[in-house]
Amino acid sequence: MLLGYMANDKQIDLHSGTSFDHLFVLRNFKSGTSLRNRIMMYHLEGLLNIIQFIEDKRIPSNVNIVGTSYFFNDRTLNKLGFQIEKASLFYRTNLFINFIDLFWMYSLSKRKLAIPELWDAKKASIKGDTLMAQKSKLEGLYQKVK
Repeated sequence: MLLGYMANDKQIDLHSGTSFDHLFVLRNFKSGTSLRNRIMMYHLEGLLNIIQFIEDKRIPSNVNIVGTSYFFNDRTLNKLGFQIEKASLFYRTNLFINFIDLFWMYSLSKRKLAIPELWDAKKASIKGDTLMAQKSKLEGLYQKVK
């Protein structure tokens, strides 16, 4: 559920699962909190896998890991060492182009019709070595969500 797009030694651009993933991977989870927790678990597993790749020297520790979304929790991301800024016009436009998919997936996660706040999209970034330093916090958060 966490995809690394156009990954190279300098940057990994993270994306959440697609509507196909929601239909086939998450169909057994009840909408609402259960679904949100499962998505969060998948995202945390993805970050922990990236850390493992860095530890195994399959990815350089100076890699920049970035993701853009409308559902980030600034406080949590700041605690984990992420830098937050306004999403670029390109990424915000991409979110609006995919509005229908994002609308139904967001509504499922909220267990009611809900409009995602695409206009408030943010970009979160972190260097690989900074992410590695947060491994224990990510593992703790993973266990809490699990």
